[in-house]
Amino acid sequence: MYRELGELERGGVCLSFAAGFPATDFPECGPVVWGFGEDAAVVEEAVAALHANIVRREPDWRIEVLAPDTAVAAAGALASGVTLPVVIADTQDNPGAGGDARTTGMLRALLAAGESGALAAIWDPVAADPADLPWRRLPPHIRTSPNATVVELEELS
Repeated sequence: MYRELGELERGGVCLSFAAGFPATDFPECGPVVWGFGEDAAVVEEAVAALHANIVRREPDWRIEVLAPDTAVAAAGALASGVTLPVVIADTQDNPGAGGDARTTGMLRALLAAGESGALAAIWDPVAADPADLPWRRLPPHIRTSPNATVVELEELS
């Protein structure tokens, strides 16, 4: 798409677009197409052409979103026989895009599949500070740092 911008940017028009965050719950984080230039009619025509190109190519950008257990199985198949790590990204709980990084579905799927290692970042002060909850017993695969602000996962076995 960005290569096509040059073809549409004529007559002093400058164009761009942002895909937004598809899982947003408010319209201000949705996709946007914009342009600027000296001649409003030329800019509007270029923005409309860019929008049409984006809509036409929308199927090219679709990705398959997998359930956690399916993603873990697919990652396990990819990792079979290779020495490089396989990364699973939980894109729907992205704190950089509005998520709160507190979901544990992927972690549960990794545990259920018996995977041998995982790295997770979870932002949840209650989970990260079990010292404040003396009645709470953590599963054996989770340990806290001495200052109880970081939860570390031991090797999953």
